[in-house]
Amino acid sequence: MGTVTLLLAVWGAFIGTVNLLWNIRRDLRDRGRLHVLCYIGQTRGGSAGEDARRRLVYHVTNTGRRPIVVTHLGGAWSPKQHFLIPTAIPLPRTLQAGDFLLEYTDDLSMLSPPPQALWAIDSLQRHWKIPRRQLRQILREAAHPPGVEEPSLPPPRGGPRFILGPDPPPASGGAQSCRSSFSTS
Repeated sequence: MGTVTLLLAVWGAFIGTVNLLWNIRRDLRDRGRLHVLCYIGQTRGGSAGEDARRRLVYHVTNTGRRPIVVTHLGGAWSPKQHFLIPTAIPLPRTLQAGDFLLEYTDDLSMLSPPPQALWAIDSLQRHWKIPRRQLRQILREAAHPPGVEEPSLPPPRGGPRFILGPDPPPASGGAQSCRSSFSTS
């Protein structure tokens, strides 16, 4: 009888601990969470027609389970110099789970000097930043508009390079082939 009681006590303690940890994990994840995506874009088609102006676009999505209030869109040139973008829809705006906010600005002057961060700010003053890689891509696109050739970069040092050559004329069977040469430098 003592062994059965001990096994049931151990089993109950184990199940209770697992349940406690599961509830803590669930409660920590049960909140609003924003995913911020920024890019350089243009308006094409629709009733407004084509607009050649380039814009900095903010696409903010609530990927969490709870509503979250977006209060500002902007960024920072330095830790003490911040900027905000003017929005067409007045902020603050509440985003329910799965909702998104799409805003843009025609003023690309905020990208010069290059900002250190672009972000959305919520009502709890949390800054939801875009990844650095995405920021570098935006700065490259802003510096080299479409139609302007980007300066060529030197090949990487010490690693192999693939050089794709022009396609040779089609074989007699009509099949296309791609010729590439591999060089190490």
